[in-house]
Amino acid sequence: MNFAAGRRALRWLPRPGTRPLTRAAMEVALRGARKILCVAEKNDAAKGIADLLAGGRVRRAELQSSGPL
Repeated sequence: MNFAAGRRALRWLPRPGTRPLTRAAMEVALRGARKILCVAEKNDAAKGIADLLAGGRVRRAELQSSGPL
């Protein structure tokens, strides 16, 4: 989830003395939020996990390190 969407979603969390949100209201609050899964090391396992979590709707970007920071 990107940080802006995360901050918007946090506004919808239940507060003392207020009634809880429904699942539908929470889905509206998170609509358009981008989710990114970053997995390092075992490439084949990472690709398999990403495919399972995304339900086959995964986009891959293979990046090469430019060296130490």
